[in-house]
Amino acid sequence: MRSVVVVADSTAYLPDDVLSAEGIETVSLSVNFPDGSTELETDLSDHAAYWRSLDDLSTLPTTSQPSVGAFAAAYEPLLAAG
Repeated sequence: MRSVVVVADSTAYLPDDVLSAEGIETVSLSVNFPDGSTELETDLSDHAAYWRSLDDLSTLPTTSQPSVGAFAAAYEPLLAAG
């Protein structure tokens, strides 16, 4: 394992190839939709479709910072690995 590991939230918007090549861990923001559903930003695989879907909404989605638990889930295996 590297002596330094970078953990970023999903708003860093780093390309997947950079994340993989540099071993950067990502913690995702949540996107909260007006219908009450929530999706992780990193699970929105088709960004073009997402942006088009906003035209059909009278109330726009909101975002929420990653939870403490999400950060803990990212850091715990890194800490365990040294």
